[in-house]
Amino acid sequence: MKLDFPRYTERLGAVSIHAVQRIYELDSGKSKGFQSSHQTVRKFDYDEISNIMHDLAIVIPIKNEKLKLLEGVLSGIPNECLVIIVSNSS
Repeated sequence: MKLDFPRYTERLGAVSIHAVQRIYELDSGKSKGFQSSHQTVRKFDYDEISNIMHDLAIVIPIKNEKLKLLEGVLSGIPNECLVIIVSNSS
């Protein structure tokens, strides 16, 4: 994956909210020799992304949502991430 570094970051307590980042490539392969002429573009290989996903938890709040909607959200989350579903459905 090749993407821009975040330009603006807002901190709210322990949470960092980054501005929108531009993605140049979703799969940039496993090559270690990436040299960019831009200091603002960073390459992440699969192993780095996988290590980040093992430490990541995604919280999905739902309340009386259709199961198809929840299924669609869950299908877009990588398998390596911990998923926490918080429901206040009746």
